[in-house]
Amino acid sequence: MLRHHLECLIRIDLTNRTVKREEINSYDKFMSGMGVGEEILFNEVKPWMSPFDPGNKIIFSSGPASGTITPGSGRTAAVTKSPLTLGIASSN
Repeated sequence: MLRHHLECLIRIDLTNRTVKREEINSYDKFMSGMGVGEEILFNEVKPWMSPFDPGNKIIFSSGPASGTITPGSGRTAAVTKSPLTLGIASSN
């Protein structure tokens, strides 16, 4: 089984035009980039927030096999709050 070791998050704030790197490894339990993105969205975006609120996030996350020779490992997930359903919207 592949172990996914997320080493850092890069946070880009488009409003303030800042970039910040955070060292982490607390997302090892997730098997996909979509799982990591949904966990971040769940923890950091309040349920009452509008999808167009500046506090909403769009998360780009790679899967556990990224960087390996595993077929199909070059996938990236994009996760945010949906303006249509107000739930989680994801694509990969």
